[in-house]
Amino acid sequence: MFANKNIFKEIAGIFTGNIASVFFGFLSGIILSRVLGPELKGVYSTLIVIPGIISSVIMLGSRPSVIYHAGKKLMSNQQIISATFFLWMTSSIIGIVVFICAYWLLLDKVYTTLMILLVILYIPAKLIITHSGSIFLANLKFKKANMMKWLTALLTLSTVIVFVFVLRLSVTGALLALFSATCTVMIIAIVTIAKDYGIKLEFDRKVIKQIYKMGLIYALALFIIQLNYRIDILILNLLSSKEEIGIYTVGVSVAEKLLQLPVAIGIVLISRSAAAINLTSMVKDTSRLLRLSFLIILIASVILFLIVPWIVPLIYGDAFARSALVIQNILPGICFFVIVRILSSSIAGFGKPWIMLIIFIPTLILNIVLNFLWIPEHGCIGSAWATNVSYISGSIAVLFVFSSITKTPVWNIIAYQREDFMFRKFYRDFKKRKKNAKANLADEQETLTE
Repeated sequence: MFANKNIFKEIAGIFTGNIASVFFGFLSGIILSRVLGPELKGVYSTLIVIPGIISSVIMLGSRPSVIYHAGKKLMSNQQIISATFFLWMTSSIIGIVVFICAYWLLLDKVYTTLMILLVILYIPAKLIITHSGSIFLANLKFKKANMMKWLTALLTLSTVIVFVFVLRLSVTGALLALFSATCTVMIIAIVTIAKDYGIKLEFDRKVIKQIYKMGLIYALALFIIQLNYRIDILILNLLSSKEEIGIYTVGVSVAEKLLQLPVAIGIVLISRSAAAINLTSMVKDTSRLLRLSFLIILIASVILFLIVPWIVPLIYGDAFARSALVIQNILPGICFFVIVRILSSSIAGFGKPWIMLIIFIPTLILNIVLNFLWIPEHGCIGSAWATNVSYISGSIAVLFVFSSITKTPVWNIIAYQREDFMFRKFYRDFKKRKKNAKANLADEQETLTE
């Protein structure tokens, strides 16, 4: 049933929501950068990067695991909701403990008690939103899952204006804004789930164990990938200054905005891959989306490369002028990472998360080594170079692994075809396949009735 939905309509909906989220986040970033400056922006970024890194582990891989089990019709909604609740409690406790330990071991003691408390309270609130998104995605309710994201960004922008721009509460105000926005969306998420599905909590050890067993592997894989995203900030914190971190995080945040289209595609593909009936059609659609996404991001990267020397100082201020160099240097890795964003989602949907561990542990080690080699001499630019090497090598590995799993030649996945740009024909073919699938489903139901 799920596989018959219009994949392009789903992607368009998520992409539109992501663009709104990016826009609101972009405005928040401008306000934070201009009011706080590079050094205090670095202080803020360093503090919130730890919850970002550990989130993939403390979620215990529940999102892809829940989507996989729901797509295969192995669990009911009530079983998923109950299991998700107990996983949320577990992940919240783990997250708070890990954050406190990481704070004492890794970070400078320049943060106030209120700052630390706000981050601690932010972790379980954020996790509720993420777990709620798992339930929506498991039911292919992409619009509601995406609403959690753009609404959080909108409310964060609103509260940043109040606490940071108007009240001038500095880093504490930024954390207050993040926490209050997250809590509001958390309440909305709980109410929506209660209204749509009802909440009847039952402790089912077997179901929780089943989700946890597969989810743990997903969690480790996501953690390693997440470390590839953010380990550079922690190494910069050890080897460089808060100002360098502030400049680097602004540059990376701008460059990574290009990945919103692949992110939207990946969200849809992980759900659809789990529910896929016709693997050949799924691989064909995925490959075409990959080729078109890569071309779009490549063109956007060239344009961004040319305009950032003027745009970045204009938007963020002259203090962040070097962020333009970070953007220009990290763009090659961003382009290639489109491959990871799209194909890794299908691999996860196929129920093979352990493959991502095999791929990204070596690239993480390479990333760390190159950061330690290049940051002392080149600062945040050296970190951008290390990220490029990590992203490109990991992307190539994912491409060949996807080729092996689906038994599709690499050339068939990456080679552009004339029909790639015949959008009307592709849409008609897709609608025809959808109609045939519905007819087959109706025949099956009629047979069962008889």
